[in-house]
Amino acid sequence: CYFRNGDYKKVHTLFQSYKLLNRNISFQLLAARALLSNKQYDQCLAVLELQLEHSYVNRKMDGLKASIAAQCHEAQENKNRAVELYTEAVMKDPTNVEGFSRLVDCQLITTVQKEQLIQGLTFNSEDQWLRKIFSAKIKTVEDVQTQPPEEEVRRDNIF
Repeated sequence: CYFRNGDYKKVHTLFQSYKLLNRNISFQLLAARALLSNKQYDQCLAVLELQLEHSYVNRKMDGLKASIAAQCHEAQENKNRAVELYTEAVMKDPTNVEGFSRLVDCQLITTVQKEQLIQGLTFNSEDQWLRKIFSAKIKTVEDVQTQPPEEEVRRDNIF
């Protein structure tokens, strides 16, 4: 409720007071998102580094954790670490469209790195369509970058 209402400080405080941050990955990620939304990047990274009492294996949660950490580093203008974490997030969870979009749309990686990233992704059979979407997105971004500005096109085509 607090998160939905934008009361991000209360989310973190509530989880911390009940000692939920190192018990459940879902609480940890929700608290991290709240801190990220509140622009408390160092605290967000600290929450993401907390060790959980019980181990878990969930590639989607690991991908989300890396993606949130990448957003913190990007906001702190630590581009290299952000690129590493976005790449890690997409490698752990190929369905992490947000992480892939940040890498491609913000031109955080080169064209060769984009192609290598797509080649390195392991999609489930039901997610193969995402590989095509990602490839098309790279092609679209590259096409936009190679087009001359509209002013130049109009000036060259006056007659």
